[in-house]
Amino acid sequence: MNQARLRLTILYIWGSAWVLAIVLTSLGPYLRQDGAIGNEQVLDIIFTISGIWLPAFSCLAGFWFPSDVRKSAMEININREQSVAALLITAGYLTLIVYLLWRAIYLLEYSTDFLEPQPGASLEEEVSASVKLALLLSPVALAPINWLTGGTCKGARNKTTKTPRPTNPPG
Repeated sequence: MNQARLRLTILYIWGSAWVLAIVLTSLGPYLRQDGAIGNEQVLDIIFTISGIWLPAFSCLAGFWFPSDVRKSAMEININREQSVAALLITAGYLTLIVYLLWRAIYLLEYSTDFLEPQPGASLEEEVSASVKLALLLSPVALAPINWLTGGTCKGARNKTTKTPRPTNPPG
């Protein structure tokens, strides 16, 4: 698989997981019949979880728009083991994040009695804890993107944008 295709595949995985997370969140008030999640909470949750995806999107987008970078990435072949590892790390991380969100929205019980709240975390606290875990694991999840967009992958850096090192004047 060439570098450009792997970048695009990883972008599709990140984008699909983000859309799935938004759909899961948006349907929560309708699919949960106990009234524990209100429509007014949906937008706040979407804003809270979107921070997980934005660093990956911005990094990958920076290497998509310059056409010379895309063309040079088409000439770089990534071996099968590295491609599979990058895809598995990405898919595994995003599966965990979507599961944590699904768990917070659909599996956990929340008190709907505001006069006598039950012990346990609220929806917002559960989503916040999931985001914290996602951010804690994000360096591992973003490793394939870092590698593909300027880390140690051969040819990942755009040769035309390298700045020359300053030379020290003699003396």
